[in-house]
Amino acid sequence: MKKIETCTFLLLFLISFNFYAQRKIQFLDSISNDRIGYVSIDLLNGNGYYGNSEGVTYLDTVNFKSVKFTHISYYDKLELISTMKDTVYLKPKEIALDEVVLTKYFTGKKVEITKSISKGKDSIFCAFGTYGYQIAQFIKFDDAKTYYIDEFSIPIKQDDLYMKINNIKEFSTFLVKLSFHENYNGLPSDNTITESEYISVGKSEIKKGVITYKLVKPIKFAKNGIFSIITFLGQTDNNGDLLLESPHRVLKDKKGKEILFVKYLPIKIPLKESKSDTVNTFSKLFFSKENIYTRITPPISIPMNLVGVDKKEYIENLKRDMPIYYIDFGFKYFYYE
Repeated sequence: MKKIETCTFLLLFLISFNFYAQRKIQFLDSISNDRIGYVSIDLLNGNGYYGNSEGVTYLDTVNFKSVKFTHISYYDKLELISTMKDTVYLKPKEIALDEVVLTKYFTGKKVEITKSISKGKDSIFCAFGTYGYQIAQFIKFDDAKTYYIDEFSIPIKQDDLYMKINNIKEFSTFLVKLSFHENYNGLPSDNTITESEYISVGKSEIKKGVITYKLVKPIKFAKNGIFSIITFLGQTDNNGDLLLESPHRVLKDKKGKEILFVKYLPIKIPLKESKSDTVNTFSKLFFSKENIYTRITPPISIPMNLVGVDKKEYIENLKRDMPIYYIDFGFKYFYYE
């Protein structure tokens, strides 16, 4: 029987990572000295994880020579672990975010509309639980009105099979980052429209099958559309903050040898088959070396002997034969008459 591997976005991607030889790192703004929350720690091997809201993380000091720190509001910083200090300063970018002030400009009637998540049985899912996995959806209105979004809903379910295979008894809460980006040639740009918002998701939301989040500030739709992006950051503690944890799970084989697997949140999202040829839902793994958006698909199985260009061509051929899928996000929006 031909061996295959299941491409569930690095679910079973082995890494070498010893989190016990750890070093505490604090991230600070180079100008204000403020703590920087949720900095991404790129291990430069296709894997990574995030610091917590207080700007703290731990680093392996044995298995890695260098690491890259990134944050959407700061310039990237590449550090050699041997010379890096315990406090890392990041330089802020000059970003002009749109501030939506409604009361000063609108006196007409406010018309509210709800785009609900459609009901029905879903048989196809996207496996997306690895830390740093991102889903982007394009949203655009074709008429001349000025629209604002103030509530966002994500369909999401518990991955019972993954929990059973990995002997996970209790579902843990996790953190999602929600951001809105400009449309650049049909793909999300790096420019955000407003500051990112963070959503803690627990057992009750999973059981209901939908996360609904009220935005801190309404988001104004650009005439050429916007992208909503959700990024899965990791498990949280009882206070809703990210756990400072290793990004891998340790398992043992029959001989007692430890094998390290990238950690994976036991969650999945239903996919809908599109009736048109238009692609409006994309995905990528933030820490992958390619770091590019592609259209979203169910998990893909590929022969283990395929590598490099052959592997890439095999996946592209599979995608061409697949229907176009999208994620049925919901949201509430409004305009003024």
